[in-house]
Amino acid sequence: MISSTAVTLLSLSLLITFVFSIGEKIVDISSYQNWLKEHFKNTFVLPVLNLLFYLIIILELISSVLLLYGLYELIRFENFQFVYLGGIASFICFLILLIGQRIAKDYQSSANLMIYILVSIASIYLSEMAL
Repeated sequence: MISSTAVTLLSLSLLITFVFSIGEKIVDISSYQNWLKEHFKNTFVLPVLNLLFYLIIILELISSVLLLYGLYELIRFENFQFVYLGGIASFICFLILLIGQRIAKDYQSSANLMIYILVSIASIYLSEMAL
C-alpha cells in the first residue's frame, strides 16, 4: 500500500513550482521575453521563441490544473489518477525545459532541472504503484 502523504507532498511541490513559474512569466512578461531572447540569441529556436514561450505557459497551466485537481481527488477520495497524470504532464514540461537549456548550452540550468525531473518521476512512480 502506497502512502498518499508522499504523493501529496511531491505533487504539492510540483504545483507550487508551476504556479510561481506561471506567475513570474505573466507578471513581468516583457522582461522575461527579453531574457529569453538574450538566452537563446545564438540558437535555431529564436524565430519561434514567442510560440515556445506560450506553449510552456500552457503546459505549465495544464500540469497545475491536473496537480491541483489530483490533490483534491487524492485527499478527498484516495484517487491517484489525476496526480499520476499531473506527474506525467510535469515530467513532459520539465523535459522540454531541459532540452531548451541544452540547446542554449546553459549546462548549470540543465543540471538544476534534473531535481524537478526526479521529483516528477518519483511522483509518477508512487502514483502508478497506487493505481
